[in-house]
Amino acid sequence: MNISNCWVYVIPKNDSFQLQPISNGVLLLYAFPNLFQIHVKISLPVGQNLQDHISSLVGPFLIDAPLSIIPERDINSDSIADFDTNGKGPLAFLPVPTAGFMISATAKNSGENKWPDTQIFPLAYGVQETVVQDNAHAFNIREEVSEEYFKPLIGKDAFQLIVQLSRPRARGSIRLAVADPFVPPLIDPNYLDNDADVRVILDGKRLFYRDKNYLSMSGPIPT
Repeated sequence: MNISNCWVYVIPKNDSFQLQPISNGVLLLYAFPNLFQIHVKISLPVGQNLQDHISSLVGPFLIDAPLSIIPERDINSDSIADFDTNGKGPLAFLPVPTAGFMISATAKNSGENKWPDTQIFPLAYGVQETVVQDNAHAFNIREEVSEEYFKPLIGKDAFQLIVQLSRPRARGSIRLAVADPFVPPLIDPNYLDNDADVRVILDGKRLFYRDKNYLSMSGPIPT
């Protein structure tokens, strides 16, 4: 058995027990060597290699048929009854029906052309009434941006795409805020702290624009 890190342990002090944060598994085993009988193989920094797959939204791409899901239009008592009785209707439709992997131009130019670094998720959602709040919550898109670009399209059928980093280079951290285990930890994902991650995200977004500027992969991405 190997212990590489540990967050919190209980130590006796003045005939009472207190919660104390520790930095690694070595301290835990040294504090109670007879209790665990575990040989320390390696001691690693706690919470200093946090990786998260940041994603970005592309779209909406408008379509002229009612083939997407718009909750306020499609989710109602009739669609619920249809799904409950027949297993059909909007509620039987997967909002993320598939996913795909790709190798970005950045990876290819770096000689990493055999290992996908980007994942694409199509979203079968139209432009719903709560799009401004949903974009802010899910993608950290500023509300004033969604107000300008998405709000005029509310109620229209569309599909959208999520471009996600599969192999982010950014490394964040997660640390204890205080000794109390019920207090949320301090999480810093450190998104996009390097140019490579930014380039990979842009590579993925450029694939889905059909304007002549974007076909050349040299124009700016609309924001």
